[in-house]
Formats: sequence, structure tokens, C-alpha cells
Amino acid sequence: LVRTHYEEDNGVNAAPRNDTLDLGDHEIAVGSDGVQDTDNEFYGVSAEYERALGRWMLTSLTAFEGYNQAYGFDFDGAVALFDNPNFNANLAYVRDFRQYSQEFRLQTDWEGGSTLIGISGSLEDFSQTYTIWCGDLDADTLLGACPYVGAASRAGPAPVSDTRAMTLVTDIRQDRSTLAAFTYTEVDLSDRLTATLGARVTHERIEGMGSGRHLFEDGTIGYNNVGGLGLAAGSNEIEDTRLSGNAALSYQLGQGSAYVSVSNSYKSGGFNGEVQNNATHFAEAGLFDAETVTAYEAGYKGQLDDALAYSVAAFVQDYQDPQARIFVNFPLPDGSSITSNSLSNLDEAISYGLEADFAWQATEQFSLNGGLTLLETEIDQSSDIGGNADTFDGNPLPFAPDVSATLGGRYEFALTDTVEASLAAHAKYRGDYYLDPEGLDSRMQDGFTTLQAEANFVFTDTGASLTVWGRNLTDEDYAVSGYGFIGYDTFRSDPRTYGMRIGYEF
Repeated sequence: LVRTHYEEDNGVNAAPRNDTLDLGDHEIAVGSDGVQDTDNEFYGVSAEYERALGRWMLTSLTAFEGYNQAYGFDFDGAVALFDNPNFNANLAYVRDFRQYSQEFRLQTDWEGGSTLIGISGSLEDFSQTYTIWCGDLDADTLLGACPYVGAASRAGPAPVSDTRAMTLVTDIRQDRSTLAAFTYTEVDLSDRLTATLGARVTHERIEGMGSGRHLFEDGTIGYNNVGGLGLAAGSNEIEDTRLSGNAALSYQLGQGSAYVSVSNSYKSGGFNGEVQNNATHFAEAGLFDAETVTAYEAGYKGQLDDALAYSVAAFVQDYQDPQARIFVNFPLPDGSSITSNSLSNLDEAISYGLEADFAWQATEQFSLNGGLTLLETEIDQSSDIGGNADTFDGNPLPFAPDVSATLGGRYEFALTDTVEASLAAHAKYRGDYYLDPEGLDSRMQDGFTTLQAEANFVFTDTGASLTVWGRNLTDEDYAVSGYGFIGYDTFRSDPRTYGMRIGYEF
């Protein structure tokens, strides 16, 4: 089975909203120099092959994925904050990514269970050029109309030019190679009791290199040297081997099964790809470590009259070194420091709660589904990070609402002898959540409900289909992410949006 895909995204990139401005729902305020087009493409191809080898089934998965991105936005989210034309910054990214992967799996069923074993490997490379400037950008010289905010301090104590530092250009490249072996086994311990065991060992090597430099008004290029700690150009390597796995017991009870499980996993560490202030960027202190989590869960999955399926569960997730984008104060030899918005590691965090969901086929044509999650999270921070451990200790994790709920329904019917139709709607509620781990009320998004719906028509005699859809029909304006820069900037949700999709199968 061979699959391939290609997507392209060309339009105007979204800009953030600065919280120092008095703006209404779905409003942003940027100058003409802050409006930038996007030129993004995503593509890939994969091949899946299966073959019986005696009692075993061999599966091979070969894939290539890649993307190119060119996009940017008004970094400060305003035309000229506080009526100062120099309080202005625009940002642009140019990114390229390639990944090649191969996986082999062998699976067999035997009396009382099944076993899967496999190996996988991947090679990937990523490169990015990150540019910040002020005002209109000269495409030939890359000089803005004014120095962007912070240019002079980031250029370093001994500039290579007597003119002003104007534009920041940061390059980074990261290469990653991964090799893993894994296994997964299910064993029937009795007619009702089943045990599951899985394990995966992963070895990865990550190489990062890059540089940070400023363009001065006279065209001179100088590497950043904040604090006199050395030129911002370097490289480093991360090599890591991790063991992860899961264990579970499932017991058939009534028309369902009760279960308990424990599992652990991790998210890789890496290199910060944005502002490189000096030579310490690629030193050990400038990297972020892997995040690990151990998850415990107990629950029940049931069925009633073949029409109603439901599940309830309680869970605990224990995080070590959770990754978070925070403001970190880096000390300098003269006793001062520089603050940088970086991906770093907190000490620990815990997440626990209850969840339930259901799927009900009420009639042959009408179905309902829904879910509810009750969640509590807390950061445990004792070490001094970002200048003050108390900034994070006891705060909830970002983007973790106490309550989340969904409810949806679908009605299918024959419109004519050759047209099959369906109507569907889906509502989602999210409670209050914070945008970063500092837990400030000014950076909290209030709870909101969104609604989406669609009408689908399939023309069975031609293979064509038509779908009319609407998203965020309640026209909610909410923050999807945020960062600090001359105030606090948040990216907003799309307003009420309508669309049409046409399909053809042959």
C-alpha cells in the first residue's frame, strides 16, 4: 500500500494581540510592515508491505516526510507601542525539515495470547533562519528602518561597528538519528484476566549547530557577544538511550472490562532554535533536557445492549523535568544578567483527574457521543530557575483546564435515491487555563464553549461529495498561545468561519 500527500498553505499569517492595547474581540493592531504572507508546503510518501512468514506476519513501513515554511508576524503586536516608533519588532522564520524512517514488525498469535516484536530507525534534519527587524525591511540588505527593541544589548559589549545594530539573524541546524527496538505481548492468564506487557528501548543522537549575529547600519555583520562570554556560534551533541514501557491487567466484568495500567514515556531534549546571545548557547546550560512521565490509570469500559458504549477512568501522571517555555535569567560575569525566553525544564509536575465518555447509537440514523474530564495539575519547583523558584512552585501546568467537556451528534438519512446526507454538530467546553507556568491571572484564558457543524451530501451515482461546514459558530475569542515582549502578546482563535469541501472518489 503506497500513500502520498501534498498540502500547501499560502495566505496572510496571523498576528498576535498586545495586552497593552484596548482592543475588542478578534481585533489586532499591526502596521503595514507587520503583515507578512505565508508560503508553507507539507509533503510525504509512505509504503506499507505485509507478508506471512510461517506463523508470523511481517510488516514493513517505509516513509519520507518533509516541509518547507516561510512565515512571520508583527512580534510586538502593535504599530508603535507608547507612540515610540522604535518600540517595534517584526519576526520571520524560514524552515526546512526532512525525515526518513523505516520500521519492521513481526506479529504472531498463539494459544492464550499474541506477541509483537520490531525495530525502527529514522534520520531527520532541520534548519531554520530566524530574523527580527524594525519597520520596513530592505530585502537586499536585510536592514530595517530602525533598530528593533533590544538590538544594542544583544549585539554585545564590544560592537564591530560604530553604527547602530539593526537586524538580528539567527541560524540553527539540528540533525537527529534514532534507533529503537520494541515488543508488545498479551497473555490470557484466565478466561477473564489478560495481562499486557510492552517495552521499548530507544537510542538517539542529536547534533546541533548555529550562530547568532547582528547586521549593523553600515552593513557590517557581527556575532552576538552578550556579557563578553564569547561569540554566538557553536555546536554540541546530545546522545541518549531511554527505556520505556507499559504493563496492564484487564478483567472481563459484566458486559465490559475493568483495567489497571502503568506506563512511562519521554519527550526528547534538544537545542533552543531562536535567539543565540553568546557562546554559552550550545554549552550544556543552554540545552533543554528530556521530559519524562509515568502514568497510572484505572478504569472500566462497558457496553449496554450493543447501542451504548462507555468508559470511566481515574489517572495520575507524574512528570520529571517537564519542558516549558519560560523567561530565564542568565547570569553574566559582571554580576548582571540577561533574560531570555527559552525552552527549559522545570523540576517536577503532577497531573491527576477523572474522565468519562460515551457513544450511543440511539437509532439506526441518529448517534450521540460525549466526554467529560476533571483535571488538577501542579508544578513542584524547588531549584532556582528563571531567577526565582517561587515563580512556578505550586502553579498549574499551562493549557490544563480544570474541566473539559464535549457533546456531539450525527443524523444520517437518504435525501433522494442517489443522494445520501448527514447533519452533524459538535460542542466543546474548556474551563479556565493559564498560558504559561507563571500562573498570573493576567495570562489566564477564561472558560469558553465552541460549536462546529457540518452538512454532508454524497452523490452515490457519481462518487462526488459536498460538505458545507462552520467552525466556532459561537464566535468565541480566546487565546491559543502567548509570550512576553513589551507587554504580553497572545495569538487569538479564528472567528466564526464557514467553508465548503468538494470530494470525488474513483
